[in-house]
Amino acid sequence: LADLACITQISLTRISDVNTLELAMFMSLEQLESLTISACPSLTVVVLTRISCEGGARCKLKRLNFSKNPMLASLPLQAFAEITSVKELACDGCPNLWSP
Repeated sequence: LADLACITQISLTRISDVNTLELAMFMSLEQLESLTISACPSLTVVVLTRISCEGGARCKLKRLNFSKNPMLASLPLQAFAEITSVKELACDGCPNLWSP
């Protein structure tokens, strides 16, 4: 994982077999500034657990892009709000999106 510490941008697109995505795996990448998860036809839920959110307190994540996920129904907005570095959230092209 030390070799991955310098990654600043991740883009995952057109992944057809994922319906739930836990963002905890990205929170340990302290240099990560931009995360794009788009055009995943089966993605319905994005999860950010309390544990992973606390780990995200030291990350530099600025941009989250969940655009063009037609089945996406839920985003953890309250957990995103706890990551103070996040300044931009894009989710256009997600007609089923609902978030408490």
